[in-house]
Amino acid sequence: MTSWRTGQFVFENQTLEHIMQDLARWYNFDFTFEDEQLREMLFMGSVPRYAHFSQVLLILEKSGGLSFTLSDDVVVVAMTHNK
Repeated sequence: MTSWRTGQFVFENQTLEHIMQDLARWYNFDFTFEDEQLREMLFMGSVPRYAHFSQVLLILEKSGGLSFTLSDDVVVVAMTHNK
């Protein structure tokens, strides 16, 4: 379950799909996954609730080896190719 604590989105063993759904509601965007297996990736951590959208995506990119791109007004979630 995602919780809100002291101005933070707190994710405790949440799937990436669930996290993206929560963020999509908060920041009003649509998203898709480049690889359907990404939906089931689990995350723990927190991101600032009132941060700029790009900052939130940067935190997720650094913590999970993900990349986010905008295509036809939809955020596309993919794995980074640099390992």
